Amino acid sequence: MTRTLSLGQKGGEGNIKPIDRSTAYRIIKDAARKARFRDNCGTHTVRKPFGYMHYKKWGTALQKIFNHDTELVTFAYIGLEDDFLDKTIMGLYR
Repeated sequence: MTRTLSLGQKGGEGNIKPIDRSTAYRIIKDAARKARFRDNCGTHTVRKPFGYMHYKKWGTALQKIFNHDTELVTFAYIGLEDDFLDKTIMGLYR
């Protein structure tokens, strides 16, 4: 089950419509500007730390959440490719 960020307006029957990618981008860019964040940022600026924290807490399901083809792609994306490879190598010696 995929959940979406719902900061949008209420739709019919009280359902909240999820925001689209461009709206999320504008919200993030505006928040970064107000915080005087100097680096370029966008939707991936918050997606990668979310992925890292999710993996550290639960360890699984992240590949499906991010819709990546392989687990290695997911680990490379969140900056844990070396950790993943080390674990697979160490698994050979257990």
